[in-house]
Amino acid sequence: MIKAIIMIFENCSVFRSILLLNIVIILNKKIGTNALIPIYFQ
Repeated sequence: MIKAIIMIFENCSVFRSILLLNIVIILNKKIGTNALIPIYFQ
């Protein structure tokens, strides 16, 4: 299932970017830092 999701992400870069941004926001809320943002947007 994870592989299928990854394939969908690769086929839809806009959706992938939005989802990654949402993941970063969620992780930042849990950890309380913006340090993760550069990892996702290199």
